[in-house]
Amino acid sequence: MTATNSAGTGSASSASTAVTPKAAQTITFNNPGSQNFGTTPALSATASSGLSVAFTSATTGVCTVSGSTLTFVTTGNCTINANQ
Repeated sequence: MTATNSAGTGSASSASTAVTPKAAQTITFNNPGSQNFGTTPALSATASSGLSVAFTSATTGVCTVSGSTLTFVTTGNCTINANQ
């Protein structure tokens, strides 16, 4: 790799360790559906890679996640992310 700026092009860097791009992966998330306030449904998902799936809430003002347990903070629409 080289860098170029107003002073010109620098010398090439030494080779780095070879890397292999990750293959496309799919996460199948089981939608918990409509829930009543006060319930704490368990979240579940599987990944085509076989790796474990972690859950986070994108709407922490409405719901939070601890491990695979969903907890509602108030009524509203709750958005959950399933990631590896």
